[in-house]
Amino acid sequence: GGRAKTGGNPGVTRQLQGFTVSEKPPLFVVDSPGIMAKNFTTAEERVQGFRLAVSGCIRDHVIGNPGLAAFLLLHLRLHNPVIGGDSKKFLESLQVSEYPEDIEDLLALMARREGHTGTTSANIDENEREKH
Repeated sequence: GGRAKTGGNPGVTRQLQGFTVSEKPPLFVVDSPGIMAKNFTTAEERVQGFRLAVSGCIRDHVIGNPGLAAFLLLHLRLHNPVIGGDSKKFLESLQVSEYPEDIEDLLALMARREGHTGTTSANIDENEREKH
């Protein structure tokens, strides 16, 4: 038997690797590096990039954290009606009954929950502009 190099982040496999797992029954494992576009330029490519980042297949910074956060919020709004469970507990902790439409509004609610009482979506947007 052999071993494949592994890690906690995507991108560990740099070349084709293979090894025998079992002689009876014969089982051989092949690990190959993933191949993907360098940039996510079209809308369809961006959605695929967001999905890859959310699932941990690529690093978050490759697609961009602000866009990824907005994608997650949109996904929650469209596919996760607040019926119960963790989603309901999260919204109750923010003292709202549904997900806000804008990521800056969600971030402001989360900041206020953590004790940053003067935080508004305008503050968050202003701070983001100052970084650029």
